[in-house]
Amino acid sequence: MKRILLIALLTSHFAPYANAQDVNLGNANAGLGTSSPSSYYHGGNNKVLEIWNPNTVTNSQSHLILSTGSNLTGSAGSVSWMAGNAPGKKGIAFISAQITSNISTHPSGSLAFATANNDLPLVRMQLDENGNLGIGQLTPLARLHVLGGKGVLVENAPLDARTVSGSPDPNIDNPLQSLMGYNGLMSNDGGFYHWRAFWGQSVDLRAGGIPDGQRNIFRVRRFDGGTSWAELFRIAEDGNVGIGATNTSGYKLTVNGTIGTRKIKVTNQETWADFVFNEDYHLRSLPELEAFIKAHHHLPEIPTDAEVKADGVDLGDMNVKLLQKVEELTLYLIQQQKKIDDVIMENAILKKDVEKLKADKLIQTESN
Repeated sequence: MKRILLIALLTSHFAPYANAQDVNLGNANAGLGTSSPSSYYHGGNNKVLEIWNPNTVTNSQSHLILSTGSNLTGSAGSVSWMAGNAPGKKGIAFISAQITSNISTHPSGSLAFATANNDLPLVRMQLDENGNLGIGQLTPLARLHVLGGKGVLVENAPLDARTVSGSPDPNIDNPLQSLMGYNGLMSNDGGFYHWRAFWGQSVDLRAGGIPDGQRNIFRVRRFDGGTSWAELFRIAEDGNVGIGATNTSGYKLTVNGTIGTRKIKVTNQETWADFVFNEDYHLRSLPELEAFIKAHHHLPEIPTDAEVKADGVDLGDMNVKLLQKVEELTLYLIQQQKKIDDVIMENAILKKDVEKLKADKLIQTESN
């Protein structure tokens, strides 16, 4: 049974002071419904106004009601705290109720919470008529709207995205429906923690306690609407980086696309092709090389078409192999040049012999 005692008790209690400007209780406390008002657990040197409802049934309540006769937009009253002996400004803090629009049928209201910082109290927090709470923002646009300061700090606990039933938020991948809207989300979907910053594109950090290749990931994804995402970049939990690729296949850097660069330097190359010039290097003869090409349709030590399609090309290793073939080709050219030089020398000797035979035959003919 609910009993609202305030008006009647105030009338009877303060009737003797009805024509006075001030009500001074001296050192006494004020009690409505009780002759021995108590400060309960507050401690210290207190003055107390207690409203006591002696009923013991369920919902036996006491109320403090501040009423206004105005139906116009504006303040409807406040509860204030003052430092009466302060030499300067005396306000400490207040909670103010606001009528947010002119009342035609039913009122709409908000609460403003103000605190003083060595000056007059300023409104720091606003709870609007829709239940949105603004901290540093007097016109909150979401259930919690924080503006300025150092943002939101959560210590020793996750900031979860959950449905009304307590289940993981099914819209965790949708920034238009997520817990904190388009600006960001940190949540626990039951498997791992997410931190996302939404602004056209998404920076998505996932963290969890079970290494499975998917839990501890930093990635950048583009939101394409609904629950559709296009992953642009990721750093996997093993430190491998993928650009346009979600599976790095064990490589430190995997790029699904074309790379434009001014320079690539391969360091710590274990071998180089100068071994071709060692005296003990076996250089196939050209007939042997021809037979190999006819049998296998590729050069020795060079991967086949099928191998390249299956495994790709190691740039460092391939450069060594290509240089090996260039150096072998150089040796073939040297060999061929030597043969050419021998043929030229032989031709010169034969030419001299022919010229000598011609001269001898001419002498013989003249002498006859």
